[in-house]
Amino acid sequence: MSRPRTGLALALALLGPALLETPARADAAGDLIRRGDQAYARRFADKATWEAVDFYRQALKLQPQSFDAHWRLARAFFWLADGTDDKERDKSLGGQGYEHAQRAVQLRPARVEGHFYSAMCLGEHAKSMSVVKALRSSARGKILGALDAVLRIDRGFDGGGADRAYGMYYHRLPWPMRSVDKALTHLNRATTYDAGRPRTRFYLAQVLLAEKRRDEARRQIVFCLQTAPKADPPEILRYQGHCRQLLKGM
Repeated sequence: MSRPRTGLALALALLGPALLETPARADAAGDLIRRGDQAYARRFADKATWEAVDFYRQALKLQPQSFDAHWRLARAFFWLADGTDDKERDKSLGGQGYEHAQRAVQLRPARVEGHFYSAMCLGEHAKSMSVVKALRSSARGKILGALDAVLRIDRGFDGGGADRAYGMYYHRLPWPMRSVDKALTHLNRATTYDAGRPRTRFYLAQVLLAEKRRDEARRQIVFCLQTAPKADPPEILRYQGHCRQLLKGM
């Protein structure tokens, strides 16, 4: 007659197969994340981005606590939100991205990725609000807090992404909170981390045009259009397109 199992023994018996499967599941999740990265690199169209989302979600089914899958999902949702003019879609995509970014922060608070995409995704989510409503909401404090965390951890992340975001924050604030000097200081600092980042040059041109500094704005646009799309073709080509539209408007 077999002896009755203790609670600990019974738990170990039940968990044993799962524990044995962990390395295999980790390898499978890692492979799905790599496939997601390959799809994300082809994100010229939304279809490839959604393929990346699907791979990252599959990875989370195998490893729900995967930091790498969570922050990459936040990045993918931010890219999708950044490419739409539909406020409701922007709100939905930004909200989904923010949830994954926050999970990444919880899993590894010392890493920069979760903080950065928390700010970016929540910023997209907040676009559905009026400026006044956004300033009065809790979103503002959360966004600025996340950006400050990025500045502490790795100011150069995403080509000075936190400075770039702060630059546009000061540019878009209503008077008398708006500060052109602070906007330009942050945007110019961002260029020191990635001199060829068209997104930063596009934002700089927007601020300069708003101040009627057309010649300076034109120089930023020309710089943007002359950037070779090698490091990240989808990002570069998207913002070169925006720069061309800005140039036509001039």
